[in-house]
Amino acid sequence: YLVYNSESWLARMEGHLYERGFKRYLQSDGTVAILDARVLLAPISILKKYKFDETLIFGGEGRELAQRLTKGGIKLLYSQKLLVKHVNRDTLKAVFHQKRIHGNGRGQFLLTQNKNVLEWIAYFSSEWYRHFISPFFLLLRFEIGLDNLIYTALTNTIFWGAAFEILLTRRTQRHI
Repeated sequence: YLVYNSESWLARMEGHLYERGFKRYLQSDGTVAILDARVLLAPISILKKYKFDETLIFGGEGRELAQRLTKGGIKLLYSQKLLVKHVNRDTLKAVFHQKRIHGNGRGQFLLTQNKNVLEWIAYFSSEWYRHFISPFFLLLRFEIGLDNLIYTALTNTIFWGAAFEILLTRRTQRHI
């Protein structure tokens, strides 16, 4: 489980964002649909057989590896007992830079997916709701504060802007 090693405002905001996002991938049987390379614990034999795709950057390599592991019949287990202290970004500029890199990684990962138009529409509709609409409902239910809503909106805008930049640039380059 990824935890933040500071009580700074940025660390708290990022911690809330991570916890809300991660819950979506946690299955009732204790498995997860994704993995975070920052908190991966696996036998070396698995990592030798299922290597990280080094062409993908942060935000993409963990998702891609999780897909291959799952397809290979390997369960991705989650434990809240295993704690990893994450180094926090200490300025908004550093957080925004991290979100941009992670968004680039998501864009790279999405380029590896072979989806038809309807699947893409469903995917982006779900992501749009989760990242931009549902935080408003959390605010209305007093589950998050206004500062958390603003932080979420800003960081998600940077993340998805970077992802779309990769998607649109690479797709255009493929068609030239």
